[in-house]
Amino acid sequence: SWVAAACLNAGLAAAKIYSLTHTFEAPRHDGTLHRWETRVYRTTVDHWMDDFSRDVMERQVMRGMYMPMYGCTRTSGALSRAELHLGVNRVTLTADAYRTRTFGDMWMFSLFPNIPDMYLLNLGDTDVQHGALVADWSRPLARGLSMRSSVRFDYSWRDVERPEARAI
Repeated sequence: SWVAAACLNAGLAAAKIYSLTHTFEAPRHDGTLHRWETRVYRTTVDHWMDDFSRDVMERQVMRGMYMPMYGCTRTSGALSRAELHLGVNRVTLTADAYRTRTFGDMWMFSLFPNIPDMYLLNLGDTDVQHGALVADWSRPLARGLSMRSSVRFDYSWRDVERPEARAI
């Protein structure tokens, strides 16, 4: 099987996660704005795997070939949610936006002199930008029963920055 035959050792798996959150809660719950929370964040993930410490001549898949792989992900975004009380009605408004960039590649170094080294671009600088607006309304009708309606609008833009990684 692929999993058993081409195992790699993780040489580096590092993540950095940063987040800043501001929360407002109304001191009394008789006003319109009940709660408002906003968070901005940034994450970075770097991952390096290789099979240099393994006997690559013994496996069945890609025998006699070392395959170091590198990948990274960078995400930045913000999420803001406000909860409003309008009489017995409860309205939640949410705005969400983020951008994720990813890259991943792999080299294949052959131990056989007649097989040239190869390079594989797994993720060619992919870029995802996404935004969403959400409105959620609810109203209690009776004990344990309520009516609820939601609407959500999303916009997503995706691209592959490196031309050699694009499908033709």
